[in-house]
Amino acid sequence: MVYDGERVDARVLDQLETILRHVADELAGWRARALKAEGELKEGNLDSAQQDAEYALAVASEVGNKRAAASAKIVLADIKILRGRPREGESQLEEAAALYKTLGAKAELGETYMRLSKSLSARGDAAGAQKYSDMAYRITRKTSALVER
Repeated sequence: MVYDGERVDARVLDQLETILRHVADELAGWRARALKAEGELKEGNLDSAQQDAEYALAVASEVGNKRAAASAKIVLADIKILRGRPREGESQLEEAAALYKTLGAKAELGETYMRLSKSLSARGDAAGAQKYSDMAYRITRKTSALVER
């Protein structure tokens, strides 16, 4: 059998194209499920929201997308809090905050800290709520140009 480099290359390229198409479809499916989970949560469909958020988290973790994983964890945290398991929800929020912190995503980190503050406040933990509120303020405040250096 004679080697025909052109045919092998064409086959390899076809296989690569098929793989990339499947990866793109998987990622598009993840985005759709993440958005669907957020919408279902707002509508009160907690079971569906949880399934979609868990799927989104699994795919985001598999591909190493920390921002997407954090977003899915926030949806899961909200579900746990709504189901009367605030400590589990707070744990998810802390995990999301850690991911946002590694990304340097200050706005998302501040919002996550405020969610933690709100949950702790609802449980009667005023000191914990104040701690996270202060952390949110520090991470999101803008330094004035007039501040002495």
